[in-house]
Amino acid sequence: MARLAQSMPAVVTCRSALRWTFTKRRLSFCAVTQDGEDAGCLRLHALPTAEKAVVIRDVLGIRKGLEETLDCGRRPPNGAH
Repeated sequence: MARLAQSMPAVVTCRSALRWTFTKRRLSFCAVTQDGEDAGCLRLHALPTAEKAVVIRDVLGIRKGLEETLDCGRRPPNGAH
């Protein structure tokens, strides 16, 4: 069984020092490992909750993908591939 990563790093750059300050507050559940004037590196030490994931996606500008479900137990009708 593959071992999961211990933590997830993120690099965040902001338009201003004030924006970086507010971004750090929003991501207070992450550890700041490098703190620059308007940017820094953060580390998330556990999988985020759904609420935290929303904040992370918003700060990093990541759009949520479509949630697709696969039904592996169902076979296609005859003749369909």
